[in-house]
Amino acid sequence: MSEQIATVRRGRLSPHEREQIEALALRKLTAGQIALRLNRISATINFAMHYMGLKAPADRRRRSYTRKNGSEVCSFDRAEDAMILEMRAAAAVCREIAAECMARFGRKRSPQTICMRLK
Repeated sequence: MSEQIATVRRGRLSPHEREQIEALALRKLTAGQIALRLNRISATINFAMHYMGLKAPADRRRRSYTRKNGSEVCSFDRAEDAMILEMRAAAAVCREIAAECMARFGRKRSPQTICMRLK
């Protein structure tokens, strides 16, 4: 089994691999199945699928927790995602969207978090 792990390719995905991921995801293959076909780590494929919009945020585990420094981490919900997209379509910048998240939902979001969520 350790021989299989040693042969798994690491590093950035090539444009060709991204095209393959898209084609295989459209055929309803899971990240694990795609990883086996491309000889990649499933976490790499899973991240690429989220980044490319092939997996909806709802597919990810939702939970809230508190970090050691006391800051709270909350997952985005559908209402918050809808507001973010609506404000971005109205040409709002990430700083304004983050402030509105705090006002409407009571969740502190940084502008960087909003920008990554939009990607």
